[in-house]
Amino acid sequence: MTLNFVGVDYSAARQPNMYVTWGVMEQEVLRLIVTYRVADSLELALFIRPMREADSMLWTGLDCPFSTSQDLMCRLGAKSWRELLELAARTPRLLFLNLLEGTRRYYEDHERKCGTMGFCRHTDQAVKGYGVLKRINPNLGPMFHSGLQVLYTAHLLDSRIYPYDPEVGRANLLEVYPSHTWALLGMKRSTDVGEFVRRFNARGELQVCADDILPHVQTQDAADSVVACVTVAACTLAYDLGATWSQRPPFANDEEWAHRANEGLVVRLQR
Repeated sequence: MTLNFVGVDYSAARQPNMYVTWGVMEQEVLRLIVTYRVADSLELALFIRPMREADSMLWTGLDCPFSTSQDLMCRLGAKSWRELLELAARTPRLLFLNLLEGTRRYYEDHERKCGTMGFCRHTDQAVKGYGVLKRINPNLGPMFHSGLQVLYTAHLLDSRIYPYDPEVGRANLLEVYPSHTWALLGMKRSTDVGEFVRRFNARGELQVCADDILPHVQTQDAADSVVACVTVAACTLAYDLGATWSQRPPFANDEEWAHRANEGLVVRLQR
């Protein structure tokens, strides 16, 4: 079985751009082979669909919110994660952002990292991330809408989404948070992918070769797509997600696991 890994990072643009890094496992080494920009959600969804080769499996780590809290979900008019996907699929970007805007009066501290605010998921709190109502550096609203549309379309194209779907597939989508991985290695976000790979390889869990892509990583978004790719590969292998898809992973706390059906999980490495 050939294992392929893709990391996707969303820019903070109002019409989000996506940066993609593709890697493949070769003799127990993750070789990163290409990094480039993808222009829209449909192009990305088609890119991460199941591969034609029956002996190939694709794992994609997306750096965008797969969901929101149950409370905010209900205020948007969705009773479940499936309904949230359908809402995003049928709602144009501006109208969806207006829906988000209309919920702000119910919550405070939109720009702070997640604590026990009602619009934050338990998994956002666990990784010290932000909720989808954040508007400044970055504006997560457009990213949230675009990401949900990618998930909806990818699902139609037979990809599986972790942890919402009951079983693993030949193409699988997982939510990752590159900032968490940067911090885990004691680094601030930067374009120094060479140093990131050096520190990651020193952990001894998985060896990464980035020689082919280093000259092409010139922006923060491109660098974060590299980190997303390494993160999804390392987590998939470390936790054997192909075999333990429906089991509680070691990184998930009690509250995250209890709310996973609608809030999902940010897949991440441990110290």
